[in-house]
Amino acid sequence: MRINQDVADHIIDCLEDDLQTLSACALVCKHWRRRARRHLFAEVTLAFPSESRRKLFDDLIGHDPDICRHVKALCLSAKRWQAIPWPGDGLLQKYANMSMLRYFTISGFSCTSLAQVAKTAICSFPVLEILIFDQVTARGDTSGAPQTGWQPTEYPIDIHRTAARARPLKVLVLNDLSGRRDVREHQSFALAQVLEEMGELSTLTKLSLLGDSASTHVWIPFLPAIGPTLEHCAVTVNDVVVSGDDVNIGFSKQQLRDRITNLYNALLGCPSLRSLRIKYDGFPTFIREVVHNRVSPSPIIAPFFLDALASLLSSSRTAGLAAAGTTLPDSPAASPSQTVGESPFPHLETLRLDLVCNVESLSQCGGAWAGLLRALTSTVAGQSRYPRFARLSVALEEMTTYAGTRLMVQYDASVRLAKAREMFSRFEEHGIEVDVSVRKVDAKM
Repeated sequence: MRINQDVADHIIDCLEDDLQTLSACALVCKHWRRRARRHLFAEVTLAFPSESRRKLFDDLIGHDPDICRHVKALCLSAKRWQAIPWPGDGLLQKYANMSMLRYFTISGFSCTSLAQVAKTAICSFPVLEILIFDQVTARGDTSGAPQTGWQPTEYPIDIHRTAARARPLKVLVLNDLSGRRDVREHQSFALAQVLEEMGELSTLTKLSLLGDSASTHVWIPFLPAIGPTLEHCAVTVNDVVVSGDDVNIGFSKQQLRDRITNLYNALLGCPSLRSLRIKYDGFPTFIREVVHNRVSPSPIIAPFFLDALASLLSSSRTAGLAAAGTTLPDSPAASPSQTVGESPFPHLETLRLDLVCNVESLSQCGGAWAGLLRALTSTVAGQSRYPRFARLSVALEEMTTYAGTRLMVQYDASVRLAKAREMFSRFEEHGIEVDVSVRKVDAKM
């Protein structure tokens, strides 16, 4: 019995998650093989330094280059602790036949130039839309040169270039970048510069800069110009000073808080934001407690970043941009509706806060939480300034052990979660969905 090819294609598509059955289908005939390969090779992950899987894949595409056009997502992954150097441009050029690749991830490698990796990836994959750097180590020279803070020369940077590609980047993720602070700053800024030169920034709809504040603050000059298209943004802030450690060394608390304010002001240039994610890492306070030999050290958070966030949400976009000395490229003249009461993010739906601290520390920010609630539920002329806002997510990481020593003798996750949720009951009373999670982690120096 002959099966109509359209019917066979539909059946094979329904098996997209069943790799074993898809592999069997690929052996039936050339028509089935072509359809099955669309799913079998849609996502490819190649691990380093292991060569067996890579060699098998390279042999496959060497025998049948047509496989490459079925690859939609490629992940090149290494273990960070192994400090495996990035193999270089030749690796990506070898896979340049992946003409339909949209999603590229580099994870765990040690890189001397994130900018060069990004440039090669964009040039190699013509329809690449999602570029992710995850747990990458920024590696500089080994001369032992002293750390120097990064000071961008222009603020803001005017993005005027358009991408040469028909389908430019939509998503850029730079998460958990490690390495010496000055190297992280320089590489992060160089990455932004190269993408701007290639015209790949002005079309971004999602930008994620989670990991440390050093990798975030160098993007401040670019945010206002990226802003008109940006719908989802994730940033990291910190105002903790720890003497003698690589965390924020050489900066006063006021300087760090000025950075937070400047970052928030830059976000005023992103009127299309639908979700905003902010990470505040209290781990440096844990280091400070350990240095001073406290009996029960624990990370804490300072309420400044919440107070500043409430001020941001309470502000007018046009007034805030003027106060920050920031102008948007090609922005139209203000309409009569753009008054002092205008919401900076009228499309905002979700706010997520990732906090590395303990539950008790949250309670010390009671006034800041109240201010945040007032900002989110404020009205002008009887109308909500954030009519689409519906969800607040708070993800808490509590350090329960340090170097094998228990910091909390008894830890009941359900009790800790209930205690945390109590602090957000008023948000729920105003019809805001609240999602609170608590996770215990091991502190590592």
